[in-house]
Amino acid sequence: MQTTCDISLKESLKAEEAIAYLGFGNRNTLKEWRERGYISYYKLGNGTRGITYSRKSLDKFLKSRYVE
Repeated sequence: MQTTCDISLKESLKAEEAIAYLGFGNRNTLKEWRERGYISYYKLGNGTRGITYSRKSLDKFLKSRYVE
């Protein structure tokens, strides 16, 4: 039996989950946003495998880019 998780309920998202949550982008997009300070993230351990993204930060970033 496969367990599913609603990513809209998670506070911290892995890269693939963040991409699915946003509905666009890729790992390079997330890396660029990280490096430019656009989004908050958590880094646990070495390398990029331990990076997770704050769902609230992703929402805040998208809201700041909204054009009417």
